[in-house]
Amino acid sequence: LSGLPIDTNKLAQLKISTEAKILEAEIKIKKMLLDGGYKRMSLFGEEPVPVNLNSPKDLLKALNAIGIGATSTGDEILAMMDHPIGELLRDHRSAQKLLGSFIDAYPAHINPVTGRIHPSFSQYGANTGRFSSNKPNMQQVPHEKEIRSIFKAPEGSKIITADYSQIELRIIA
Repeated sequence: LSGLPIDTNKLAQLKISTEAKILEAEIKIKKMLLDGGYKRMSLFGEEPVPVNLNSPKDLLKALNAIGIGATSTGDEILAMMDHPIGELLRDHRSAQKLLGSFIDAYPAHINPVTGRIHPSFSQYGANTGRFSSNKPNMQQVPHEKEIRSIFKAPEGSKIITADYSQIELRIIA
């Protein structure tokens, strides 16, 4: 009921920096594809072939066109890739996930009266008997300090995290 205070200024700054990371990664990836030969001839000379980095089909076609020979664009394949584009693609996806699932999602959950996020917790929400959280899910907040720093404790209080095996059930007991 108390809710979680959130620093909207830090959240806005994080959004700007994450969008910049995404754009920077896109530019580098598309340059690597162009330098690798993923281009076409037009009346104006060579130009890059448009590629949707969010489309596994487009991405696989582009990677194979520059000689990488990927069988999939899954994270495990990109991690094993012996080409710098693999790491860039993983960074791009990670930043997009952070932006879409957390940075852009949190403002919709801020209560206009309290200025806090009031997630729902359920002690029997999961089949395993563990706590669950939704609207938003506060149990999946990334560990990166930059995202966790947007949550601020009220004056005289501290925010702590506990990650012990079934600690919620032990506390209830």
